[in-house]
Amino acid sequence: MADCFVSYKREDRGRVEGIVAALRDAGHSVWWDADVGGGARWRETIAAELEAARCVLVCWTSDSVGPAGTYVREEAERAKHRGVLLPLLLDRVAPPFGFGEVQALDLVDWDGRLQSPQWQVVLRATEAMLEGKAPPAAAVRRRRRAWTGGVVAAGLAAIGLLADLTGLHGSLCKPDSLATLCRLIGLGPSSSEMETWDQAKSASAGDALRVYLAKYPTGAFVVEAQARLAGCKKDVEVSWSPYLGTAPLVVPLGPIKAAPSEAAARQAMEADVQRDAEDACSAAPLSELYRPVPGARPDIPAQGWDCRSADQGWRCRYDGKITCQQERRQSVEREICPR
Repeated sequence: MADCFVSYKREDRGRVEGIVAALRDAGHSVWWDADVGGGARWRETIAAELEAARCVLVCWTSDSVGPAGTYVREEAERAKHRGVLLPLLLDRVAPPFGFGEVQALDLVDWDGRLQSPQWQVVLRATEAMLEGKAPPAAAVRRRRRAWTGGVVAAGLAAIGLLADLTGLHGSLCKPDSLATLCRLIGLGPSSSEMETWDQAKSASAGDALRVYLAKYPTGAFVVEAQARLAGCKKDVEVSWSPYLGTAPLVVPLGPIKAAPSEAAARQAMEADVQRDAEDACSAAPLSELYRPVPGARPDIPAQGWDCRSADQGWRCRYDGKITCQQERRQSVEREICPR
């Protein structure tokens, strides 16, 4: 079951499709009747999704408020009864009788941009309802208030107007004294934005800051996030790890005089083979990525020895590949950002 249910009149499907896509782009699960598969029992499916949704966005248009909008009004009534109704105004029309006390959010002139202030208001209201919080003031019930309440409402409206005119929602709402008021009118960062920002500002690298900017391009902390990214520096950490290289080694037959045994012949040649092996490892081609290990002895495999009986004795030679002890350079680039 989806978290969001979108109710609309079939004639408005082209416009509603953009709303569904924008909600899904923000990471919310959305159901609308375009998701009903072939052969599905559509009435039962719609009823089940409607009852399971934690936010029901009802689109008021000239078609849905008219006589043919019965199903839309019925879905809106059920959502209103459960306290999950979030009406949207797509045309300059008055909501049907019984729904006027729930102020609809204005999307009449929305151009489809995700960064549009109109859409951001809808998105904040949706997220607030999904989090079980009161939606922004644009979607709360209209009630008569005492004179004191009117003064408070006027103050909130002034803050909202100033924020809209200056684009400084985050700056105005950062002081603790205004944070509560801002939340009442739907300004300031949501809890999900605050969580993302807390993770971003505590991270030592810039990836978390980039995640915040991508997720909240008009968020309350965009300027600070950009400033922190500008102060990030790249640092390269170099380390050396063991590496085994190989080199060919050929040592011809030893002295003319044959040894009395194979073991003796091999022993007579071991010093020469060891010396030539060390020379071969030292001469092995290296680069800035590899370096020899000082004092390391090469590994001389036994299968390279070739000992033969000759002249009533034994003589040995070596022809094989030896293993040279080297080190390989590893570079790790790290990004360090100011906290």
